[in-house]
Amino acid sequence: MKQKLLILFGLAVSGVYAQSGVNSGAVSGNSLIYSVGEIYVLPVGNPNGASSGTIGAISRIEFLGIDEIAVTEKGIKVYPNPTAHSVYFETTEIISNVEVYDTNGRLVISLKPQNNQADLSILQSGTYIIRTNNNQSFKVIKK
Repeated sequence: MKQKLLILFGLAVSGVYAQSGVNSGAVSGNSLIYSVGEIYVLPVGNPNGASSGTIGAISRIEFLGIDEIAVTEKGIKVYPNPTAHSVYFETTEIISNVEVYDTNGRLVISLKPQNNQADLSILQSGTYIIRTNNNQSFKVIKK
């Protein structure tokens, strides 16, 4: 097995003609998945023994973000969105801590909501991600 791998590596180093670019791509949710094309191996000394095949290298890239749905699986609603001052949480669960992140994923402020209300008036206008103590995330636009 080691000998076959060594020979294959030697053949690959001796002459590889790879497809330039990505041959397919798809975007799904908050991730990007892609695969890369075909290779042709020409052995040194015997060009008639050329072989080809497909190598599929799959990568998955996660993006910081959330879906555009304001109601989560646990039934938490966040409103109004967009907001000028505060957001309200409508839920049967206790929200004891709220973290507000900017679009770069940096923590901007950590708040303790009063009566299921988080005061965002100190924030500049922009898009933020609010994460509650029960690991629910929401995209909120501050006017």
